[in-house]
Amino acid sequence: MYNELREFVMPWRRKRLVYLSLLLVLASCLATAQETRPSLYATPESPSPALGCNGPPSPFDPSPADPHVALIEDDPSDTNSLDTRTPLILIHGVHGNKPPQGPDNICTPYVGYWRSFIEYFNKNERRQYKLYRFHYESDRYSVWEIARAFRNALDQQITTPQPLVIVAHSMGGLVARYYMNYHSHNVGRWNGQRGGERVTKLITLATPHHGSPGAGDGSREELVTDPTWHFYLDFASYVYWYVGVGLSHPTGSVRADQPNRQDLLWD
Repeated sequence: MYNELREFVMPWRRKRLVYLSLLLVLASCLATAQETRPSLYATPESPSPALGCNGPPSPFDPSPADPHVALIEDDPSDTNSLDTRTPLILIHGVHGNKPPQGPDNICTPYVGYWRSFIEYFNKNERRQYKLYRFHYESDRYSVWEIARAFRNALDQQITTPQPLVIVAHSMGGLVARYYMNYHSHNVGRWNGQRGGERVTKLITLATPHHGSPGAGDGSREELVTDPTWHFYLDFASYVYWYVGVGLSHPTGSVRADQPNRQDLLWD
């Protein structure tokens, strides 16, 4: 009798755990979709044309992504010389330039993404580093092109000879790696050298170095065979990508061959 009861209860417990896990995933997606985090500043910044917002492309190796990126000094009032400090550059993840209630527009870069880090930095690290933020619009160009535009922004704006430190989250880590491995500088001390020669330290946080096949509909088909899981994961994707991020596609799915989907991989 005990064995029969155990055989009945254990599958139900496993199913209950599965259902609870799915509910947590959906709740997390809904929370992301409805998130209203306050911005670090009262209003979004308006970068000058040299910092993006349809500014001039690079005169050496222009990228179509140049007008859709911005390299911004985090604190413009910090007028201390860069000669004795190291540039520290933050690169956000996919859709990191999009505020919770606004569009992904490089002319109004979202500064709340790194709020906690910036607060810590301003208290502890300002003497050793000068902080910059690299913003880009998602879903327009490949990671390779975003990295090329990043190189162009560095060539135009940080012309001092110091090496760089990069802290990057999620897809931002791939932008950094593409810059370091594939794009060479065109001016200054680092002229002709790959970006990796200029980076003294790269710190990545939750970057999909081994790819993200579960992020798109086509590639996920090979991973998820159980119809129940398939349904809930598709629904969670819909809540995040279409309710939260605001993407639209006639099939209601996340196509794996779209920019910043098919190139979210490395090894």
